[in-house]
Amino acid sequence: MSISIDKKQTAHKNTESEKQNNTVRRIPKPLMYHISMMMNDLEYAQQNQNARRIEKMLSGIKKYQKYPYRQTATPLNELWRCGQMRILADCKNNCMAERKEPVLFVPSMVNASSILDLMPERSMVRWFAAQGQKSYLLDWGMPQDDRQMHAIDTVVKKRLVRAVRFLSDYSKQKVHLVGYCMGGLLSIAASCLMREKVASLTLLSTPWDFQLTSDPVSLFVRGNVPELKQRLTQTDTIPIHWIQSIFAATDPESFERRFTHFADMKKDGIHTDMFVAVEEWANGGVDLPVNLAWECLNKWYIENRPKKGDWLIDDVTIEPATIRDIPAMIVNPGKDKIVPAESMQAFSDDHGGCDHIT
Repeated sequence: MSISIDKKQTAHKNTESEKQNNTVRRIPKPLMYHISMMMNDLEYAQQNQNARRIEKMLSGIKKYQKYPYRQTATPLNELWRCGQMRILADCKNNCMAERKEPVLFVPSMVNASSILDLMPERSMVRWFAAQGQKSYLLDWGMPQDDRQMHAIDTVVKKRLVRAVRFLSDYSKQKVHLVGYCMGGLLSIAASCLMREKVASLTLLSTPWDFQLTSDPVSLFVRGNVPELKQRLTQTDTIPIHWIQSIFAATDPESFERRFTHFADMKKDGIHTDMFVAVEEWANGGVDLPVNLAWECLNKWYIENRPKKGDWLIDDVTIEPATIRDIPAMIVNPGKDKIVPAESMQAFSDDHGGCDHIT
């Protein structure tokens, strides 16, 4: 099977025509990696129909590049800053909020915080504020430019703990923590270090047991330790597209499914806008400091310290059982291939009193 791919499509830098036409967005990254994974399956490549499938996927990518949607929401207001980290707020709705205890949304450090403020019609932060709950979004900024974000311990102690303490003092209330993915793990750690400041803990797609056979990311990491170590010694930062490649390897056909589906979407509207907004978010992450990236891979995925009870910060064990007095809830999307439901359930089992939403 012969497939022709325009090299200009795969360039990461904008061409002159793209600069002149601001409706053309960059291709999803890493495009060639996704295509090569599809082609590596010999049985898949030998089927005559697959040339048409890849053409359909590429047509979806072209549609994505030219799709006119642009973010129109008014940016959230900056309330407080510490190094690169900021606390953002929807001040207009927060001023009218009746419930005084603040909610702090803590995103992953791998991708931008905008997933929790994606669109005017799909913003978790703004929705909570509109319901009368004072809501705040933590934004990590550029971790590689903040020395306190080059290790898990200092991310928790010098950044997240300080953010919770500021918000608690600012509101004179305890803080409801809502952590997403890696942000959930960091929120668990912060709760263990300052139980007196945390009103509740909600975990969205947050792993806890990293050595389950149903966890494709863990299997990939533990199966490629020598290669990962070698790669990490060659740089000071880990490019976001390298991290995306790890996630992509867990479901090689996901990329094709998404853009083939987008190619078939007939009407422009909220669903097509959402698709583009999510893909822009997924392609818009930041590079991570190499030491932080290695700690996450080693302490969590390889050594499984959270589940084993061996994760310590300042001699404090980060253990769910120590925060059983803090109401907790886990939210499991059900079809999440990055964070299996069993991994989240492990936190619930150790905590002993979690509510569940699937």
